[in-house]
Amino acid sequence: MAALRAVRLLDGDELQVVTPCGLEDLFALVCRRNPRRVGVDHYRRRPREKHVAERWPKVTIIDP
Repeated sequence: MAALRAVRLLDGDELQVVTPCGLEDLFALVCRRNPRRVGVDHYRRRPREKHVAERWPKVTIIDP
């Protein structure tokens, strides 16, 4: 999993917000690797596999 930050829509229209390192990147639409969680190769693959840029056109994906 890339840097574990997420907002998910749950059943009942409830939001789940996961931001263990704060909200700044989430609100700024920045995707960056959390070196404590994943390696560089995995991080580089994940945004492509999840179509992050297509789903979130204003996102900035930081290449480590």
